[in-house]
Amino acid sequence: MKDLGLLSYFLGLEISHNPSGYFLTQAKYTSDLLARTGLTNCKIAPIPVNPQTRFTPLDDHLLSSTTIHHQLVGSLVYLTFTRPDIAYDIHIVRDPTNRHSTTGFCFFLGDSLIVWHSKKQTLVARSSIEAEYRALADTTQELSTIQIAHNDVFHDHTNHIEIDCHFIQQHVTSDTIRLIFVIFADQIANIFTKAHPPGRFSALLFKLKLISALPPRP
Repeated sequence: MKDLGLLSYFLGLEISHNPSGYFLTQAKYTSDLLARTGLTNCKIAPIPVNPQTRFTPLDDHLLSSTTIHHQLVGSLVYLTFTRPDIAYDIHIVRDPTNRHSTTGFCFFLGDSLIVWHSKKQTLVARSSIEAEYRALADTTQELSTIQIAHNDVFHDHTNHIEIDCHFIQQHVTSDTIRLIFVIFADQIANIFTKAHPPGRFSALLFKLKLISALPPRP
């Protein structure tokens, strides 16, 4: 075994550090991606997608090869390792007509973001409550020890979410997790589930501790 020193580059990830912590970026990977797609001269936008924009399969011209589209989407997915803020927009690129709700969550260790996730749900939700329970169950499963439910009473139209509710109820009862009301402004995971105007988008980036430039090396 040979000590190669501190990690600085790995599979497109650039790693730097200073006394305040470690910093990850994919600056070169992003530059190469822009060059490969011929977008190096494009103007910088304050947000990935305008919340008012609606896409359809008929927008713009058809690509000559779906392979190019798949390669680009795959490259963007890999970019979310350091740019979780574009995760929701990749769902739009993949399929603008998909009406499945999006599950998004992020985990912090202290004030450091350590896990983030954005994924389309497998089934179309019949209500916002169903979508929320499904997202909560997915988040619980990711944590491995968390499950939620506050109400044991089920009605006919909610039987399809009963399993999710019981799945998460045990840990609420055993106090391994607690449900706390969070106002809209503090719901950080919203960046993974919908588009936002510039001000709101910037506020969420700040809460995620994402920065636009690396701090100077020590």
